[in-house]
Amino acid sequence: MFSTFQIKPVNQRLRSTTNSQSVHSIVEKVTSKSSVIINISGQRFVTSTTTLLKYPDTRLGKLVQQPLNAAAFTFEGDAEIFKEVLKFYITGDLHCPKNVCMSDFKNHLEFWGIDEKYISECCSGELAEEKRAGKAVQDV
Repeated sequence: MFSTFQIKPVNQRLRSTTNSQSVHSIVEKVTSKSSVIINISGQRFVTSTTTLLKYPDTRLGKLVQQPLNAAAFTFEGDAEIFKEVLKFYITGDLHCPKNVCMSDFKNHLEFWGIDEKYISECCSGELAEEKRAGKAVQDV
């Protein structure tokens, strides 16, 4: 599960912010960094802060809004699923990898703070089937 997921900034020093510093100025500083490196269980992904800020209420969107003095983060998890998560930030389309069960995929989405409503229509049949199967088990 996700108890092993931990955020580990490469540079763990925090920049101090004053109460008068607005969220806007923090976001401006963050977006001035052109890229963010995300390491998922040894597999490196590079993207821009602008891409991650497309969904500011998700884990990665919130992360790049923080006044961290770091542009690289490490997580333990499934890199294949993360590829789809990152594609979602880039394209707006969210697909479950074929070799991953929907329940596992949903757990990852929950960790990353991405709502199920973003799952693409082509994968939503699997989601509906998984929900029906879960309800059938509860009814027994």
